[in-house]
Amino acid sequence: RPLSDAPMDRHALPDFRHYRMPAEWAPHAGTILTWPHRPPIWRGVHAEVEQTFARLAAELSEVEQVHLNVPDAAWRARASTAIAAVGGNLTNVLFYLIDSNDVWARDHGPIFISRRTEAPAHLPPRAMLDWKFNAWGGKFDSDLDDRIPRLMDEKFDVPRAEPGLVMEGGS
Repeated sequence: RPLSDAPMDRHALPDFRHYRMPAEWAPHAGTILTWPHRPPIWRGVHAEVEQTFARLAAELSEVEQVHLNVPDAAWRARASTAIAAVGGNLTNVLFYLIDSNDVWARDHGPIFISRRTEAPAHLPPRAMLDWKFNAWGGKFDSDLDDRIPRLMDEKFDVPRAEPGLVMEGGS
């Protein structure tokens, strides 16, 4: 099935020929992270992992927005306290109350595509691709992770398409 016929949410998605996927190193508006909130996954090093995520979010928050998924208000408070404790700029940290199975936002998060410079100016400047996520071929639970882009789109409010392909691990 052609990508342009993919199911949509709320918006009529423009023709994909007018969009491109920016390179990883291209300027961007922010970074999506998912907070480590399931200690058993980390086999005794959860505290260290949380501190690493806090430092990462703090560093990023000095130069861009950080879109941070946390499962509930208690974890938002915990993450906020940890990020602030290492000097993070909390005004640049946007929290999303979205539960997850794991933390790998590069695998379960959306990818944004940008309107080409030669494309008609009336088209939306960006759109979201919501790939399927199956936790490395079903090795782990992924039901919560697979819905993250759809739930984040409710906040981003951009056209979203589900190409129907599994994309994870930077593939």
